[in-house]
Amino acid sequence: MARKGEVDVWIYDVGRDLTGFHVEMTHVRVGAPARRFWQPRADILETDLGFVVKFEIAGVRRENLQLIYRPEPHTLVLRGVRQEDDPAAGQKVGVYQLEILSGEFERELRLPPFPIDPSRIEVALVDGILRVFAPKISPSR
Repeated sequence: MARKGEVDVWIYDVGRDLTGFHVEMTHVRVGAPARRFWQPRADILETDLGFVVKFEIAGVRRENLQLIYRPEPHTLVLRGVRQEDDPAAGQKVGVYQLEILSGEFERELRLPPFPIDPSRIEVALVDGILRVFAPKISPSR
């Protein structure tokens, strides 16, 4: 039978191993390219005139974005890339915490079941929030 101290060490080692595995599976390694690694947070709001979809994409340049409307299955798809900021280019860097993800991303959102006019979609990028307005098609059209 193991002594209490030995069990504590074993539990600690398992926890450390699981934490390391989690970090490897969910975080970008410095210098390694990410492929569709992260998804921006999003809100979908409804007004009388249409739907407002907001994506949180701080640090993503407008030219690195692609917005697609898919009639079937009635979704908006946002694709893009956030370039990794390298403030110490060419220098050895010690990393203490990494929470801001970079690399490619894709987010697909199903819109509520109401027809929209994709030819009149409006997009604005202000202060790291991409705001998409998808106007509803009025029943009289």
